[in-house]
Amino acid sequence: MVAAIEVRDARVSDAADLVALWRELTTAGLPSRLPAPPSTAAAEVAVSKHLDDPSGRLLVGELDGDIHGMAYLRRTAVSPLHDDTTVTVEYLHVSDSARRHGLGKALIAEAVAWAEHEGCAHLAVVAPAIAREANRFLARLGLGQAGVLRFANTHLTSNNNAERLEQAQQVVELLSGSKTPTLLVGDLNATPEKPEIKTLTAVYADTWDEVGSGPGYTIEADNPTKRIDFQLHSAGLRPVTADVPVTPASDHLPVVASFALR
Repeated sequence: MVAAIEVRDARVSDAADLVALWRELTTAGLPSRLPAPPSTAAAEVAVSKHLDDPSGRLLVGELDGDIHGMAYLRRTAVSPLHDDTTVTVEYLHVSDSARRHGLGKALIAEAVAWAEHEGCAHLAVVAPAIAREANRFLARLGLGQAGVLRFANTHLTSNNNAERLEQAQQVVELLSGSKTPTLLVGDLNATPEKPEIKTLTAVYADTWDEVGSGPGYTIEADNPTKRIDFQLHSAGLRPVTADVPVTPASDHLPVVASFALR
């Protein structure tokens, strides 16, 4: 008997199932830097926001009436210098128990249909380079690898200078030995002239120094006087823009940047 497949936009009532899928994503046996699963209440708030976002869609995939898959679609510019738009597929996931039934293919098909509806000539899917099964699945659909990016996020301690320097040294050691273009971001709890930041920028370029304008202060959000939040990158990435938008979302202001692969 052929299983019934339905792909639709997520509803607030799907929050618990989405949290369960996210938990599977973070425990799939691959090295993961994904945030921990949120509470169901927090997921409900997030899903409600997606419903009002014209540039994004959070999809769920049902198999015989039960949710077993998800994907997040975003419509964005191909680059900061082009008018063309692309649909990017992120966090594509199908439960192990529901694979080999066409659910992943149905999620991608919906992404293609939305791209066509929105007049987007490009479609991109984000997948870990070491996720062989996922990349083979995408290749069978004609989605070949366009580039590989290594993303690292860290948060250095705030109350011990010596420990923070040691942490910076450990980050450099952990990320060493790879030629993959790397983006290292985080709240580093130190300003650019401090030894711990110099340890990092001796290896990874400071994006703000290269393309930012002004002091780039990020803390405190209501009256920023220091720059302690960074986007650092390897030589495989070329920064194009960097900005610190004003928002009350956190006690830190965010650093938003765009890059091109060299």
